[in-house]
Amino acid sequence: MTAVDAYPLCVLVDDESGETLIAAAELDGFFVQPDREPPEVTFRNVCRFAAGRREVDSAVLRIVNHREDTIGEYYIGPVRLRAAEARGQGAEHPAVFCEMHGDRGEYPEAEDIWRRWVLDRPLQEGEWAQQSAYRHIAWLHVVQNAWFATGHRAARYGSADVVLLDGSRMPTTASFYVALGEAVNGAGGYFGSNLDALADCLSSDCGQGNLKRIVWREARISRRLLPSGFPEAAADVLREYGVQVDME
Repeated sequence: MTAVDAYPLCVLVDDESGETLIAAAELDGFFVQPDREPPEVTFRNVCRFAAGRREVDSAVLRIVNHREDTIGEYYIGPVRLRAAEARGQGAEHPAVFCEMHGDRGEYPEAEDIWRRWVLDRPLQEGEWAQQSAYRHIAWLHVVQNAWFATGHRAARYGSADVVLLDGSRMPTTASFYVALGEAVNGAGGYFGSNLDALADCLSSDCGQGNLKRIVWREARISRRLLPSGFPEAAADVLREYGVQVDME
């Protein structure tokens, strides 16, 4: 994760005490494929470091925006910290190495996507569609993580009676869920990441009430691009919870 201005983008916190262990602008080796995990994660451009803490039993990694509000969160578990030797004027803690025993971010592309989300610039509708199709699953991961890390529930928060889906922009099932989340809950919104999660959102008694109607445009393209039977299966779940689905 590359530095943006001078504020930290990632903060490692002791889950029990709430103490900040590390705040840094760059993070190397966390968002990697499981079979390529390096032995240590490296925090670079460190601006805060609790130098007295070497081992923590339960740590949480937070992704923070330009105001240092938490917008993403990963439970890490036990960690062991080791600071690099400081070099150069003002480089008190240029890097901190962190041995992590828990899971890491399984989508390497999520690193760049988080970098976009922390900026002081609102997400735009359809911005995700400008990403390559293979990155849509990482975008969906960020959407889901950020949605719950910022205190939302699996529910409808939008108020539109009719929402539109463009089948020409949904080449994968991840694309479908990103598009649906945005259509229902606005840019960066979440409304399920699989059929069971979609049902959870539809059955929720939180938020702004039931979704009423979806107009699924270019459904023929969806039937060609998405896995066989998926558009019908998704429409069936929506209809089961009283949503009118018009597949045009």
